[in-house]
Parts: sequence; structure tokens; C-alpha cells
Amino acid sequence: MIIKYVSVPVLIIKSENHGTLKQKILCDIESMGTHDLIKTHTQTNIWNTDWHLKSDYPRPYVETIKPLLEKVVYDIKKNLHLKDDEQVGVTNCWFQQYMKGDNHDYHYHLGSFYNCVYYVELPENGSKTTFRINGKEIEFDIVEGDILCFPGTIEHCSKPNMSNKRKTIVAFNTTLPKQLD
Repeated sequence: MIIKYVSVPVLIIKSENHGTLKQKILCDIESMGTHDLIKTHTQTNIWNTDWHLKSDYPRPYVETIKPLLEKVVYDIKKNLHLKDDEQVGVTNCWFQQYMKGDNHDYHYHLGSFYNCVYYVELPENGSKTTFRINGKEIEFDIVEGDILCFPGTIEHCSKPNMSNKRKTIVAFNTTLPKQLD
């Protein structure tokens, strides 16, 4: 087998009303309680997340960011030059909060068209998403309020949070319906 690498588009979308959204999202998350995730076999340690909770568990922050999700889907379709009739859907929305030293080991999202990460809280020295492509690590210049969108098959991680302040992200996958030509 021969493997060739090609460039793929990665989008960085600015949240236009991040200041307003941030406080509401953090209140919504706080109302859900704390649910840690520790996976010793993958060396992942996340202080608070709802990723592993049942899909019907109430997630009030999703309603809060619904207009933002719609904007991201629109921007993905526009910037990737998808046809108007190609429906992009949002699936598997979850949050993650990292305290000092917390991390999320390398992984990918098979079955996802684009994976998106909204940086709700990103303190100085807070870890950004790191990609591993062809043996090289790549990071993009991200600031709090940015939404990073990338193909779900790209291996990525969140290295340890080196800040004494909490880092909070809301992540979600997008999908394209199956189409037979």
C-alpha cells in the first residue's frame, strides 16, 4: 500500500458574541454537576465532561449555542464549496473542562465529517488542539472564542493544561448524509 498526504482545509471561525455566550454556557455546564473522565489505558484525564453520559442526559448549553452551531454549519458548507442541497448535520455535542495537568490523549472521530472545538475558556498556557500528521505535530494560533473545525479523521489531542486556570471547550461532530451517485 502507498500512502500519500494532501492538504485539507481547517477552518477557524470567530464567535461573534463570545462574551455573552461564555457566561451562559459556563452556567449551563455548572448546573449539570461534575462528571470526570479518567482513562488510564489512553492516559486521558478530564476534570469535567458529559461525553460519556447517556445521549438523553440534559445538556442545556446545546440550546444556548444553537445559533452558533447553525453559523458553523453554514460556514463549513460555504467554505468547503458544498452544494446547497448537501445537508450538514451536527451530532454528538459535548463539553470538556481541563484543570492544571488534565489532558486528552491522541484520538480521532471516525464517522465524523468535520469535528469542531469551541474554546469557551482558553487561559494563557492553556493547551490548544494538537494534530499529528505524518509524524509531525501541528498547532494553530487559536484564542478564546474561536471554533476550530477539521476533518474528523485527523489524529488530534489536547496536551496537558499548563495553566492554573480552567480550560473549557464545547466540541461537536458534523456529518453528511450518505448519497449514492
